[in-house]
Order: sequence, then structure tokens, then C-alpha cells
Amino acid sequence: MSATFWNYFWYIASTFLVFAYFILVIFVFADMLRDRTMSGWAKAGWTIFLIILPFPIALVYLIVRGDSMQQREIERQRAMAERADEYIVNAIGKTPADRIAAAKKLFDDGAINEAEYARLKTKVLAGG
Repeated sequence: MSATFWNYFWYIASTFLVFAYFILVIFVFADMLRDRTMSGWAKAGWTIFLIILPFPIALVYLIVRGDSMQQREIERQRAMAERADEYIVNAIGKTPADRIAAAKKLFDDGAINEAEYARLKTKVLAGG
């Protein structure tokens, strides 16, 4: 029974390591291809070396460029969040406070009278 247990143990451990390695290689390729500061020749060189000696080169890549991987990912996520926020603002429109402020500016400039300002304010506060 103990031989069977150890067979399963090593099978599970080796399967885990293989999947972890594939995930590592995918992250290295994704980071390398997303990096705008790296030249095309450098990307080609890293790719060739990753194909020839995948495990040691993936570790070398993590040692050499590991710190900047996090910074590039943070910048990418920040840019995605800004684009999402911009899309939401454009899709939803202005907030009620923005609409009331715009109506107040029109009232202060004399473009609308007090009754129109009150009507716009009431409409915005009512959700219209």
C-alpha cells in the first residue's frame, strides 16, 4: 500500500510542477510580448532561448526582468481601469450633481431664468 501511496504522491507532485511550469512560461511570454520598451530583436532572442532551453531561461527571465514585470502589470491594470471608468462615464452620462452644477452655471450666466433653473433642478433630483 505504501508503494501505491508514493506513486500517487509523485504523480500529483510532478503534475503540479508541469502545470506550474506551463503557467510560468505563459506569464513570461505574455510579459515579454506586452513590453513596449523591449525591441523586436530582444523579444525574438528571448523566444528562441525559451524554446531551446525553456526552464533555465524562464528562471533567468524572472531574475533579470522580474521586478519590472510587476510594474508593467500595474501600469496595464491602471490603464484598463481608466478606460473602463471613462467608458462608464460616457455610457451613463453625467451625475445629478454635474447636471445641477451645469444648470447653476447657465442660471449664473443668465442663459436661463430662476423658474427654468428650479424646474431643471427638480427634474434632476426626481431622477429624470
